[in-house]
Amino acid sequence: MYTSFNYATGFCPTNTSVTSMEWRLIVLESVACVPGFVAAAFRHFRSLRRLQEDHGWINTLLQEAENERMHLLVCMQMFKASKLTCFMVILAQISMTPFMMVLYFLKPSAMHRFVGYLEEAASHTYASVIAQVEQPGTQLHTGWAHIPAPDVAKAYWKLPPDAMFVDTLKCMFADECHHRDVNHTFAEMNPTDPNPFHTILSVQEATLALTNTELASVSAKTRTTPATTLPLDGGIRARGTTNQCEEEEADRRVL
Repeated sequence: MYTSFNYATGFCPTNTSVTSMEWRLIVLESVACVPGFVAAAFRHFRSLRRLQEDHGWINTLLQEAENERMHLLVCMQMFKASKLTCFMVILAQISMTPFMMVLYFLKPSAMHRFVGYLEEAASHTYASVIAQVEQPGTQLHTGWAHIPAPDVAKAYWKLPPDAMFVDTLKCMFADECHHRDVNHTFAEMNPTDPNPFHTILSVQEATLALTNTELASVSAKTRTTPATTLPLDGGIRARGTTNQCEEEEADRRVL
């Protein structure tokens, strides 16, 4: 399958043309958006149907789908898709989406393993692209080496203002490697196992997003002492918190 895709897109590991690589990345990323969303949807309805928690899988799968969609948006900002490319994207989604749905319904671990291998192929593609862009004399070096990173990439990956397009490709390469590891890990796990990749924004991280002025304003309005601790299990325990209602209740008891 990988060899056939290379032949269809005109991919050469040593010196690929710019046009071939543009076409390849657009088709590749449009297909890569499908598996994570399909798996997340299946697990979402499974959780609702069984009235059980999902153990954190849905969030990671949706993050994967959104991340791949951002890759596609970067490509669309950099390249102009032809009518043939748009047709191939539609054809790929029409064929891949039912296949992924049936595979995940029958054996979820098989789909994660399949996606893991797809992400390995994508990782090889980006590694080759980066090497060609940084190698003088190649077509990709001539076409992409001096192009700045698009604004959407700078905002999404928090790249510096002088970042180049090759820096964006390196970020996309790192994402694909992460997706590869996540799906191969999921393929080895039981569907009811806790997701080791699941993260929740802690109270401390959320608090850091507020400025000192905002914290002072919130504290003044609620008249609540901001004294909280964050246990290891991620829950919230309040310590030494008083408010106006508690003070008034204590005064009534004294009287």
